[in-house]
Amino acid sequence: MILLNDFFQIVESGVDLKSGQLTFKVRLNASHVIYKAHFPGMPITPGVCIIQMVTECLQQHLEEMLQLEYVKNVKFLNTIVPDGNKEVEISFSKILKSEDGKYHVQSTVCDASTTYAKISVIYD
Repeated sequence: MILLNDFFQIVESGVDLKSGQLTFKVRLNASHVIYKAHFPGMPITPGVCIIQMVTECLQQHLEEMLQLEYVKNVKFLNTIVPDGNKEVEISFSKILKSEDGKYHVQSTVCDASTTYAKISVIYD
């Protein structure tokens, strides 16, 4: 299921020239149907949706489709509550393409004051 432009929108993206870190600022759609089910009256962003947002942002940058092959490590540190026009930043500290064509990726999802998730995955 594609979430981009429905569950979330990319507000801006860029690469920090000093660190080489790729970042995306995204805005969550608090009225999306997923939040009505997860959880009624107290919505939080499902972990699988967070991973999918990371995937879709990276696909936008690479301009190619990716298949999640392996989740090496995921730490959900805080819940993302989609209040109002909630914006979070998805940053990529590592994007390495191995000889077999797989992408080894490390990313963080945060805002100005809170880290929500740290994710390490492999895409094919």
